[in-house]
Amino acid sequence: NNPLCRDQIEALSNLEDFIKTKNTLIKYPIFSTSLFEDEKKEIETIKKQADRQYFENYFFDSSQQYDEAKTKLLDLLNQIKATKSKLETDLDLLFFDKRYEQMPALIELLEDYSVNDFKIKDYELKMNSGPRFDDNYSEALDSFRLEKYRESLGFVNKALVLFPENNDAKNLKKKIKENILEIDTKNAISSIKNMLFNSDLDLKDLELVSEKVDELEKLNRSYDVEEFKKDIKERKISLIYTGHINDAAKAFKNERFEKTIASLNQARDLKGLDNDSKFKLKISNDILVLISDLNEILGGNYDLKKQSSLDLLKNKISESKKIYSYSSNLLKITENAERIYSQQNKFIKIRLFSDESFFVDIGTLKLGNFSEKVIEVRPGKYDLLIKRRGMPTSRLSLDVASSSSTQSLIIKCSESKCSINRNI
Repeated sequence: NNPLCRDQIEALSNLEDFIKTKNTLIKYPIFSTSLFEDEKKEIETIKKQADRQYFENYFFDSSQQYDEAKTKLLDLLNQIKATKSKLETDLDLLFFDKRYEQMPALIELLEDYSVNDFKIKDYELKMNSGPRFDDNYSEALDSFRLEKYRESLGFVNKALVLFPENNDAKNLKKKIKENILEIDTKNAISSIKNMLFNSDLDLKDLELVSEKVDELEKLNRSYDVEEFKKDIKERKISLIYTGHINDAAKAFKNERFEKTIASLNQARDLKGLDNDSKFKLKISNDILVLISDLNEILGGNYDLKKQSSLDLLKNKISESKKIYSYSSNLLKITENAERIYSQQNKFIKIRLFSDESFFVDIGTLKLGNFSEKVIEVRPGKYDLLIKRRGMPTSRLSLDVASSSSTQSLIIKCSESKCSINRNI
């Protein structure tokens, strides 16, 4: 609470603001130049007096003199600030008016009033690069007016390297790019239309056109390329469809019916079939089905001693005759089927003799016991079962050839086995 202590605290606060080392003037950057020598001496004199009174404990007087020194210093700094601002304004005006030759003197003077090296370097850059910027910008404008847009773009880019934030150059570049985009878009559209005008394009050609459409889409996102894409897609489908149809026709002619069916199915999936293609597809399917069915019948999967199997074979032959002119393989199989049908479609008379001591089954025929019996069977192999009371059943195989009309067979049995002998 001692007033003297309060004065000391206030004096120390002022001292902290205005001095760095004992009896040394505050190192404001402006004092590094030779300007304001008289003013600086006056401020330094007042400060020294304040320092002396402070150390003699005349704190009130010291504080008054520190305030006087501070006021004079602030006035000096305000004067410096005003001068610096005017110099910068004049330099900005000279740059705007393109009077670059007048800028060096003001820049040199500004160096005494400013510690902002960046600001000074900026004015030096403007002074040195301004003429080159003007030349490039002027060339860009001239080329733009002559519609030499790419040449103009080159000049304006050079100008923007010097002053990237120049609005005039940036706006000019925007207009140049808009015109280049418009021209490039028109050229791309014209090229695509010229290519599509050709009606003899193949798939490779259409792929090239498609790539150009993709490039146009990337070039100008605002341009609607869907009509081009639709046209190309339809042409590709048409070419692929025609290719499948031609492949099918060639395969059909060469009797490659699996390939015919595959190609026609692919064509049908794209856009349907005409009547001729539908006919070829049906014939190909029918031929393959008939070949499979006839091979299965003739391959032993059906018992041709049965009337139902012969009827089925007859029907398949009848169906085949309607279309075998399209397939040499089916014709060959059908001819073989007719021969086999002719061999099987008859009955062979068999005369059996026995001693009436056993029962005989031949196939599904149960003949019972007999001394003589006449039966009629179709050509083929038959199993004979000979049953005797108290004896094992004998199983014999009888092969009835189609070449004979009548056969006489004698069945004989011993105690251990039975046999069939032909009666010559």
